[in-house]
Amino acid sequence: MCRVNLLLLTASLCIFTMVPTAIAQTRKEDVRREPPSSNGVESGYLQKIRDLSFDMQMMHEYPAEWNTFNSAVPIMSKVKVIPALPTQSGQFFTKKPLATPAWDVTYQVAIEQTQALRDAKLSELVDLFACWYLLHEQKIRQGAHNSEKAFGFRDSWGGVGVFVYKEGENVKISAVESMGNDKVTLQYISKNFLEGVNGCTIPRKDFESLENRMVIHMRMDQSMLTISYGTKMRQSSHTNCLEKLYMPNLSSSGTLGITARNDGRNIKGIDVSFAKIMNMDPRFYTNMDDPASVANANIDNYEVTGEENSKHIYTDEMKLDHDLIEEFEIE
Repeated sequence: MCRVNLLLLTASLCIFTMVPTAIAQTRKEDVRREPPSSNGVESGYLQKIRDLSFDMQMMHEYPAEWNTFNSAVPIMSKVKVIPALPTQSGQFFTKKPLATPAWDVTYQVAIEQTQALRDAKLSELVDLFACWYLLHEQKIRQGAHNSEKAFGFRDSWGGVGVFVYKEGENVKISAVESMGNDKVTLQYISKNFLEGVNGCTIPRKDFESLENRMVIHMRMDQSMLTISYGTKMRQSSHTNCLEKLYMPNLSSSGTLGITARNDGRNIKGIDVSFAKIMNMDPRFYTNMDDPASVANANIDNYEVTGEENSKHIYTDEMKLDHDLIEEFEIE
């Protein structure tokens, strides 16, 4: 009887000492791995970039590595990009660019519409919010609300904009790549929209379930952009919007952001409560606890592996028009 009790006590102590270790290892890793792909990069590799990610509702994580401009402000469990006040615009950008050419981003956005927007006529265009991946630094002047410009941002920029807007009864998501040589207005976005090619349409009845909790997911891998959306964080439950749109001029060093405006008639508020930023290339962010290893990442000379081994994602010849890097302000 004594020997049995002793064995039980020993087994209990082993379990007690092993469980905390396993929990600690899980928290430290934040990484999923699958077997390597044919081009030498691990397929399915996802590493959370912790300093850029935040969950203000469930984990009460503050977006310390993000800048807010004009009406955008962190409030309790969300970042209120625009309030229920007319002629306001808000801008919300990461303080530093991503140091990886392959990334995966998920946002949770709440949209508060007015009755006028719900009753919008079939021909009416209304901008809701924009998600950005920009190749230049944001020099945004505080106090310049810029509510006349669609999506609360200027119409000349370099990078990729993912625009969520309403056209009549339906909501559309459209991705546009620009190097600063076009004025990307709301009319330009609508005119160049191609269903299934650079965007998708969300029927009115489906958008009603997304209004208070729209989860939008974007992935960039080997200059190919994929977008999906839903009401839950689990991507397997999302609706595919855009799959592998080629974005040839993108640098691996881009800044993430969300902007919106309140024109005083259509929107009462745009809130962001969650952002999960993931690295998909194990050659970058090799030591997340060492800021120097992230800062020294050789992202500008990143080479595409596989068949395009000699091609760089970004070279000195790819210059942004209008001197966007030198001077970039909301006017």
